[in-house]
Amino acid sequence: MRIRTILLTLATLFVVAVVCVAADDPFTGTWKANEAKSHMPPGVRKDTTCVYSIVGDTLEVTCDGVKPSGERSRLIWKGRLDGKDYPLTGGAPTNAGSFTRIDDRTIWEIDKNAGKVISTAVMIVSADGKSRTVMRTSTDANGNMLTNLRVYDKQ
Repeated sequence: MRIRTILLTLATLFVVAVVCVAADDPFTGTWKANEAKSHMPPGVRKDTTCVYSIVGDTLEVTCDGVKPSGERSRLIWKGRLDGKDYPLTGGAPTNAGSFTRIDDRTIWEIDKNAGKVISTAVMIVSADGKSRTVMRTSTDANGNMLTNLRVYDKQ
């Protein structure tokens, strides 16, 4: 009985520790696009809401948005912040992405298709944790470089 109580207590403490660490990460939570502060060139996908959550050592990102065609879309990425490629769904033409944590409030992202870099982005959460800015550089189908600035407010 004593061993069972100790194991249950340790398991509970582990779960509480994981939840506390995830809750302290400034990226976790729901982020809504602030269109007034964002600068988007025509022809790029617009994310309207993004949810960042941490499960164990894995970051899960789900972004709902609108394609240039007006069609609704959902982008999903799950992986570690280790700079390695992990599958990305719903982000055509992108099918893989890597995220690297630079510091507590900055993440570097590289999106690829079949191993070729499609876009890069730097994501920064403000010091007060109320906004997240994403500066993305990508190449369109004609080889033109596009730069956009997306600003999100924490919900």
